[in-house]
Amino acid sequence: MTAPLSPGKTALFLALATLCAITPAHAQVTSYAIVPNNGDGTVSIVDTANASVTASPLVLGGPFCAATTRGGRVAYVATNNGTVTKVDVGAGAATNVISVGTTSTCLVLSPDDQKAYVLDGTAKAVHILDLTTDTDTGISIPVGNGPVGIDITPEGSKIYVANGTDGTVSVISTVTNTLIATIPVGANPYNVAVTTNGAKVYVDNNVDGTLSKIDVATDTVELTIPIDPGPSAMAVSGEASQLSRTSW
Repeated sequence: MTAPLSPGKTALFLALATLCAITPAHAQVTSYAIVPNNGDGTVSIVDTANASVTASPLVLGGPFCAATTRGGRVAYVATNNGTVTKVDVGAGAATNVISVGTTSTCLVLSPDDQKAYVLDGTAKAVHILDLTTDTDTGISIPVGNGPVGIDITPEGSKIYVANGTDGTVSVISTVTNTLIATIPVGANPYNVAVTTNGAKVYVDNNVDGTLSKIDVATDTVELTIPIDPGPSAMAVSGEASQLSRTSW
């Protein structure tokens, strides 16, 4: 079955959420896909079991990227106009809008769901939100030119940002909130994916059609893998025994 989404352009960065409703008889688990629709300013909440859209709350400003809390009850959606919208997944409604930076391209959440790290392509920085109060902390960490992709290690100690214009990856320490390394990769790096064990980072390079494998312990490229040209999206399977990617 196919779940019809909103007719607008759908952004590349979606999130998955799993909610558990406990009743006296049994526990019911429902999984959702959270899909930002950049063209019409909505977010589709898709019940993956039934392949149906349960709600499409309005998210102004060009929703582009989503991340969910570990419990799956809340999604945070970054928009193109420098805001992050908080969405109650179960209720299917936007509940708050947080102003942050200029152009909030994408975001990741800390493993404890206490912070959001928001990538700002215009300011060339990562801004930090306090999710206990849903406010901007005012802390901004500079990265490279043309930042696009962002990911965080499983224990939350490092953030990796792909800088498309520079051909580099910025490494941020979440302990000190500082830039600790800049790693040269291929031409126009686009997506970043950290393996589930936190040992490696993969970065697809859009222009030269390569995949850079980064060692987290040393923050250096240990391997460059040729792939088809024009990769636009990527996912890691397990501890990176397999990688899936989509080309333009």
